[in-house]
Amino acid sequence: MTFQSLVSYEDLQEGAYRVGSLVIPEQVSEGSVIHVITTQGLYGYLKILRVTDSYLKFDYLVYESTDTVLVHDENVVLNFGDSLDLDNDGENDVSYTTPQKMRKSMVNRKLLSFAYNEEKSTFCSFSFKAKGDILNINPEGNFIFTSKNFKLYEGITPSTPTVAFEKEGLPDIEVGDYIIDTKTGVFRKVVAKSDVGNYVIFSTEEGDLGEAFKILKVRFEDVKAQEMVSLNEDAKVLIKEDKFNYTWNASYNLLDKDHATITANINFDFNISVSGDLDIGWTGLDHFLARVDGSLSHSLILTGFFEKSFQKHDETDPFIKPKFTFSVYGIPVVLEIPVYLGYDFQSKITGIATAGYNTSVDFYAQIEADSLSDWDANGGCERNFERIGPEYDVTGSATLTPYLGVDAKVTIAEAFHPTLGVKPFLEASVKLKAQSGQDKSLYMRLDGGVKIDGEVSFKLFGEKYKKPKKGRWELYEYQKKIWDDTLGFPADPENLVVFFVEDGSVKLQWSDNSDIKDGYEIYRKIEGGDYEKIGQTTENATTYVDEAALQEVQMSYEVRAFCDAYFDRTHSDWSNEVVVINRKPEIPYDPDPEDNAENVSLEPYLKWNCSDPDGDILYYYDVYLVRWEGNSCREFVKIATDT
Repeated sequence: MTFQSLVSYEDLQEGAYRVGSLVIPEQVSEGSVIHVITTQGLYGYLKILRVTDSYLKFDYLVYESTDTVLVHDENVVLNFGDSLDLDNDGENDVSYTTPQKMRKSMVNRKLLSFAYNEEKSTFCSFSFKAKGDILNINPEGNFIFTSKNFKLYEGITPSTPTVAFEKEGLPDIEVGDYIIDTKTGVFRKVVAKSDVGNYVIFSTEEGDLGEAFKILKVRFEDVKAQEMVSLNEDAKVLIKEDKFNYTWNASYNLLDKDHATITANINFDFNISVSGDLDIGWTGLDHFLARVDGSLSHSLILTGFFEKSFQKHDETDPFIKPKFTFSVYGIPVVLEIPVYLGYDFQSKITGIATAGYNTSVDFYAQIEADSLSDWDANGGCERNFERIGPEYDVTGSATLTPYLGVDAKVTIAEAFHPTLGVKPFLEASVKLKAQSGQDKSLYMRLDGGVKIDGEVSFKLFGEKYKKPKKGRWELYEYQKKIWDDTLGFPADPENLVVFFVEDGSVKLQWSDNSDIKDGYEIYRKIEGGDYEKIGQTTENATTYVDEAALQEVQMSYEVRAFCDAYFDRTHSDWSNEVVVINRKPEIPYDPDPEDNAENVSLEPYLKWNCSDPDGDILYYYDVYLVRWEGNSCREFVKIATDT
């Protein structure tokens, strides 16, 4: 019979992995499936078949790689007090034990414990959708609870230092335990408690994620807004799902006067997916990733009747303020995303005309960190542009820069707070000179980009010992503005042409189509080779001279615009490619006086014809006098250089 794994390798990679113990039978019972990462770092799972006071029986599997199973065993018996090496590396991974710290609620309880050895830097972590209020017991024996089933006592307003829960249904919470308080959005460490009749008052301080969990790895990928509610049975979405399958249209009369009107139409179909990858260990943050995607489109219609200058800037209040609270294998994740629109506008018009454009952009931005000091962000956009009109007798210009503001704040386990601000924008301008019955010129520019800023904050705490009192002090508070920069996407240069100048250099010239660039990069390819960068220009340059051009060799040139940001350099697409070769001029012909002429004046007037196979202008000619002796040429003497 062919063996069929219960859980795929890909599914095992997502979840909330931590270290410590699970309580039997409150959390683990027959039929439970527990995902694990072994001491060797391999993914696997346990399926519990039977639970008794004297032993556990289960099936387990450990993957060696995506398609390879290292170990698979069935009906394995783990006796009370024993341990088991799941991946055959010589280190025990799981054991069947009793609690380190006894409390009333733990009498006659057993633990399924997972290996944790800080000195040897070895551990076996697990990911499990725990039942009840206990998330797990950490390696120091402290409980980590979730407050999803707790009922707040209404007579005391909750705050970070104080919270009160009704006693009915409340588990046995002791000093040193942690509460992921989804009621108030605080990750709490209990420092004191007071039993008052039908409720219990807890004195707490803000918990530290690393201190509580020791090891925590949370990973979720491409979670759509409509999927958050079904991520697991405890996930809660605080707004309707359709808010993120949202189409919005607006029309603004930016100017409405007797002789001029300007109308902007802005539309967007906004969908968000979020991926997160958080890995906290003994050394701090190992990895974090979050990404936001969206799209924006707009059109601008300009109609003018006389000379008028106008400037305007406006920004809406957030028209949607979604807040999601969901959990990944019991670890709460809060996502807040206020969304707003804004624009900057400038125009000047003389005469009468109607012109404009439709344009759209799809964008993304993401923030990623491999350590607390190594943060990176990048983004991109794809744009389309369609011209409208013109109908004209006008000279005018207009520039519109609409943008969509999206701020994303992620809170994981009420303790870790990365913030990402994204502002994708388009900057489009129209310049028109036209008159009915005459040739017209219409010049348009389209630029785009994503302004990104980010911040990360968290706190670390330690213990201080000072006779006669022992206290807690803030060891380290970290809050850093990671970046505040614009990732621009300049428009492509056009109409690249090259020609040779008098010293043999090659001069390049092109049309500038971008207002947000920082310069242009020049690339050259020698026949049979690859393109290599040979130089770059300043912001407004439209020419470049290649002083190292070669003779009698085919060369190809391309140009692209660039925009520098703090963390990246973005580029436009390439200009048209131009291929050239600088061949030698032909041998001069039709000399006057003719060759071998006799009786020539001692002060002759020399004439000749010459051409270039490439059609290049011939700037100079060198004239030599040849001295003969008999039939032998004795000497060439340069006597003139003529143009």
